[in-house]
Amino acid sequence: MDRRRKVITSYIFNGSDLSILLAATKLLEKAAASPALSYAELVSIAKLQHVFSRLPKVTPGVSVELCVSGPRRQFGEIETGYSWTIQLEDSFLRVFGDGIFYRPSTGGDSFTTMEWSATPSETAEFSDYSNKLQMLPDLKSFSAGVKEIDFSSGNYKLTIVDEDNSLLDDSDGEDEDDEDKDDEEAEDYENYQTFMDEIAEAGLGLGKELIEEEESEDVDHPILPESAWDHAEVKLTSLFELASLHSENPQFAYGKTTCDFCGCNLLQKELMVDGRLKGELRWADMCAECFLSKGDGIGWGRGQIFKREFGEKWRMVAGGPPL
Repeated sequence: MDRRRKVITSYIFNGSDLSILLAATKLLEKAAASPALSYAELVSIAKLQHVFSRLPKVTPGVSVELCVSGPRRQFGEIETGYSWTIQLEDSFLRVFGDGIFYRPSTGGDSFTTMEWSATPSETAEFSDYSNKLQMLPDLKSFSAGVKEIDFSSGNYKLTIVDEDNSLLDDSDGEDEDDEDKDDEEAEDYENYQTFMDEIAEAGLGLGKELIEEEESEDVDHPILPESAWDHAEVKLTSLFELASLHSENPQFAYGKTTCDFCGCNLLQKELMVDGRLKGELRWADMCAECFLSKGDGIGWGRGQIFKREFGEKWRMVAGGPPL
């Protein structure tokens, strides 16, 4: 009998975990696009994005905590504030929401709205404390809280704890002059680019497409023959060789319905790109036409082309991980 130790490589998720995973992925996307983000902080966020991109597979050896704190809100004499946290300690994954409650007549107190955790080889656990928080006038779920986050407003604070990221220790002091800040930002960018190159060479990914959503029950959108594709999609196929739809180990994306730039309905298209923008570290979902003018390129760590199979299900056909 083989007595070798079994290696645990996966978490155990069910349908009820899907909304938490999708909201956490969206939170990471918003954090990565924050205008106040430093390149050092982006390195840590990229680690979390990589871990989420491989779920339900386990990615050991990564420990990062990301917390987003929202603005204080006033409701008569009641004041509330919310925070949302993604915490990864080696292979233990945890997502939770908490906050503060203050009323002059009773004083202040902290609360927890929800907690979700996943341990390899065990069923994920979820606790919802909303039924004990009736005193909150603006109680919200994790998904709703993430949806309203707007870093461009300047009202949300991002805190990252990553002991393995030495770049975070080199944060700018308030009394440094502009020239020193520019030098440090340039150094951060060079280190970030090195990090991106290393994970690309190792065959790792920062994609968001591996968290699979249940098949949409909405009205299906028929697949158009290639002769009916628009001119931008035709041009895209001429620039990049698309993989066979019958290739081994296919990767899928779900829920991509709108181009982040022109706002067109992607479900009326046959190709779309999830990729990085020219001269930026930000990524976006783009129709073929917007990608040709705004996209940085196709390749692992740059962008992926997806072809719609049916409804909101997309298969990656270019830009996948190195073989």
